[in-house]
Amino acid sequence: MKAIERYVFFFGLGYHFFKLGSLLDSSFFFIVSIFLCVYLSLRDQLFLVLFMIMCLTFVYVTLIEQQNKSSLRPGEIQLDATIESKFKIDGDKMQFVSSYKDEKILVTYQIKTKAEKASFQKVKLGTSFTAVASLEQPSPNRNDFQFNYQTYLKRAGIHYIAKASNIELGSVKHPTFFQRVENLRHAIIQYIDRTFNSEITPYIAALLVGEKGLFDEQIFSQYQKLGVVHLLAISGLHVNLFVSLFYSVLLRFGITRETSRIILLFFNPCLCALSRF
Repeated sequence: MKAIERYVFFFGLGYHFFKLGSLLDSSFFFIVSIFLCVYLSLRDQLFLVLFMIMCLTFVYVTLIEQQNKSSLRPGEIQLDATIESKFKIDGDKMQFVSSYKDEKILVTYQIKTKAEKASFQKVKLGTSFTAVASLEQPSPNRNDFQFNYQTYLKRAGIHYIAKASNIELGSVKHPTFFQRVENLRHAIIQYIDRTFNSEITPYIAALLVGEKGLFDEQIFSQYQKLGVVHLLAISGLHVNLFVSLFYSVLLRFGITRETSRIILLFFNPCLCALSRF
C-alpha cells in the first residue's frame, strides 16, 4: 500500500470510529489514527503540509458548527432592517434573507394585491423595510431520508423564519458589492423577461445567468423526470463559450492578446458571479 493510501486509510478509519463508535473507543481509535498520520507525514514534507491543512480545516469547521446557534425565541417581532439576499417572488409569495439582532432570518410574506406585487418586483437588495412578523422555527422533515428544510437553513446560518403580516419598503441603503451584482443579475433577468418571446425567455435566462425561476412548474418538472435538467444549468462549457466569444471580440477590436487575457482575469469572476456558477 502506498504512503498516501495508508495516510487516507488510517485517518478515515479513525474518523469512522470517531463518528460511529462509543466515546471511549472512538477517541482511542481517532488518536491512534492521528499518530499514524503524523508518522507518515514526518516521512514526507508534502504529507506534513497536507496533514496540517487537514487538522486546521477540521478545527475550523468544528468551531463554526459549534457557533451556529441562535439566541432568538419564537414570538411577534418588529423588524426595521434591510433586504440582504435571496430575494424571490413565486406567485403571491415573497421571501428574502434579512437580519434581526445580528442573526440571519428568512422573511416570508404573502402578497395581497397585483399593485403590491408590481412594487415588490422593483425591489433591489439593500432596500430598507419595516414589518411586523411572527418569528417561528422552520419545521423539520416529517419523513426520513427526505429534504430537511430546517437543516438546509441551518447550514446557511438561518434558524428562524419571520412570517410578516405587512411590509413597508424604504430606500436603498448602501448595498454591498455582492448585492450590487445580484441587483444587476435581477435587472438582466427582468430585461430578458420583457424583451424576448415567452417561450424562449426561460431558456435564455437559464443559460445566460442561471435563472430557472421563469420556467413553468410543469415543464420544469418534466425535465426533472426525464433526467435532463442538467442541460439547463450553467456548466464549464457555457463559461468557456462566453469567454471564447468575449476574447474573440476583444481581438476584433484590436486589443492585444496579452491585454485581452488580463481583461479576462476580471471578466471571468464577474461572469461566474452573475451566473451563480
